[in-house]
Amino acid sequence: MDARSLSQMSDAALELDLHAAVGRERTSTVESLAFIGEFDARGLHLPAGYPSMFQYCLSELSLSEDSASKRIRAARAARRCPAVLAALAEGGLHLSAVVLLAPRLTPESEDEQIAAASRRSKTQIELMLPERFPSEGGPTTATPVPFDSIADSHAPGHASTPSTHSKVTPLSSGRYRLETTIEQLGYDDLALSKALLPHTSPWCDAAEVMQQALRMLAAHLLKRASSATAKPRAQLREAKGRHVPAAVRREVWQRDGGRCAFVSESGVRCGSNRLVRLDHIVRFAEGGKSTSEILRRLCGPHDQFEVKRRLGAGSPSGSNASHASGRRTGEPFGWPTNMPRGK
Repeated sequence: MDARSLSQMSDAALELDLHAAVGRERTSTVESLAFIGEFDARGLHLPAGYPSMFQYCLSELSLSEDSASKRIRAARAARRCPAVLAALAEGGLHLSAVVLLAPRLTPESEDEQIAAASRRSKTQIELMLPERFPSEGGPTTATPVPFDSIADSHAPGHASTPSTHSKVTPLSSGRYRLETTIEQLGYDDLALSKALLPHTSPWCDAAEVMQQALRMLAAHLLKRASSATAKPRAQLREAKGRHVPAAVRREVWQRDGGRCAFVSESGVRCGSNRLVRLDHIVRFAEGGKSTSEILRRLCGPHDQFEVKRRLGAGSPSGSNASHASGRRTGEPFGWPTNMPRGK
């Protein structure tokens, strides 16, 4: 549209066309949410080479972090409660309203929740929700940052919503603000660490404690994942059975850069560094050996995707599926079992 032509329109015509344009935008938003929801439910971001629907939206759909996050949440809410799409199309709800309601929407309560939020602004809904759903602690928000900060759906058909437990805000080059909520145990550990931490300044703050703690944790996890060591011992590059020698683990880690090596048919490499674990390209049950040529690193979502692709849609899930496929299962996801989580 030529913007100059708008200046020639009458006030009445301009108002009519404005309402029509916004209506078309609502219809387009509803349609895109329906497509995102179906695409997400089928887990089609995985064969496309992306570890999450969030990353697919950023890279393939060119959405911003905020736009992708909102649409994924709204799309998953709409799959649980289809009345959401009708309310969006009619203008009763806006996208931000759906995102705020999403954690509390159920098929049994959707009509009531939608009616309560209808025609309300984002601020009004934020004030309304604590009255309707009292909870302990303050509100939590999540701001996507350059890394994948969303606990996204990894399995086809899974309808979890992105995590809303912390907020990371870039302040300047190399500086970030972290806002989060911790329980009493975490606070006690923070206070004790602050008291015991050797430092030259008497004004050691929580940020210094956190940075040192994260540095120690990262070093521990890196050593655990890659078998990194300052003085590696001479070891065989192949071993009998399912055991993977440390030398081989280091070689695979360095070759893959500690990132997921899954490549889609179109040539897109996943590259995620979340929950990466070893995978036998040739299944152990089919003669695959524990050598760097046969091993690769896969992220959690693509690890499970490969299991289902190899064994079929009716395959078991989780660690049982990995075991059934003949692959190494000695690298559990989550918090290391030999790291204390508290006192």
